[in-house]
Amino acid sequence: MPVIDLYSKRRKRELGLEPDVYTYDDFNANLRAQICYVIGDVLGIQDRNEQERNFGGICELLRREYGVQRLVRDLYDRSSVVEELVEFIKVEKDVDRVLDAVELCFAISENYREKAYAYGYPREDSGSWIDACISEINTRFKEHGKGYEVSGGMVLRIDSEFLHAEAVKPAISFLNQSEYAGPRDEFFGAYEHYRHGNLKEALNDALKAFESTIKVVLELRGWEYDRTSPAKKLLAVLLANNFLPSYHQNHLNALSTLLESSVPTIRNKEGGHGQGSEVSEVEPEIAAYVLHMTASAIVMLCSLEKKTAQTAPDE
Repeated sequence: MPVIDLYSKRRKRELGLEPDVYTYDDFNANLRAQICYVIGDVLGIQDRNEQERNFGGICELLRREYGVQRLVRDLYDRSSVVEELVEFIKVEKDVDRVLDAVELCFAISENYREKAYAYGYPREDSGSWIDACISEINTRFKEHGKGYEVSGGMVLRIDSEFLHAEAVKPAISFLNQSEYAGPRDEFFGAYEHYRHGNLKEALNDALKAFESTIKVVLELRGWEYDRTSPAKKLLAVLLANNFLPSYHQNHLNALSTLLESSVPTIRNKEGGHGQGSEVSEVEPEIAAYVLHMTASAIVMLCSLEKKTAQTAPDE
């Protein structure tokens, strides 16, 4: 459903009452109700048996992961799985668990993009309907000042809307291409760890995604490299093959230094080695910086690969 720009919303903007920074907890009842409406749309398949299987599968997975018999304690015994999941979203105090449910719903919906009208969506173009639901839930998050976004069937945490729009989303667009399947999983893994506060794991997956992207570019070009090489040596192969343009030498030297030192070195110092007798901590600001830097590096590498592949003369 389209999000209506009601008078009350316009008035809040005029008065400067809209949230200007993102928060990540304390979903109020209004947002939870809106989430339930959107989930009802995105999984609103007219085949009741299939709808029950989808909601039942989500409930069963969450019950197993959380180690409980029911997602909601006080739900009456004859409640359907649809009612159980909706009530869970309305009352669950742990926001991460609410987002678990949201993510599973949208992950299942991705399976219906190519199944069209036969599966009962309200539109013949299932992909457009799913995209409209994604757009609505992302708008609802933004209206409430919550730093989350659904993309590619996953929930991502947003720390800076500008960086998310300029780096993370373009990186996802490139990584959704089949040849980048490996780095895509690692990139999403980094954000999943980050959302759950596993910052060391986020750093490790960020570097894996970065290294894997370089390897894909090298393989697409047919350039030889040692698969066990770290990022610095992989970058050296790119530079040796003139993958980067030759003009603005000083700028490119600075850029190569940035690529060789920022993402890999932070990972190596903070998350890649033993921590000794004292437990080391990774600051959230450092983890966010690495993720955004990784996204920017991936966009640059993928963009150059696509651009130079299109302009290369036929052999």
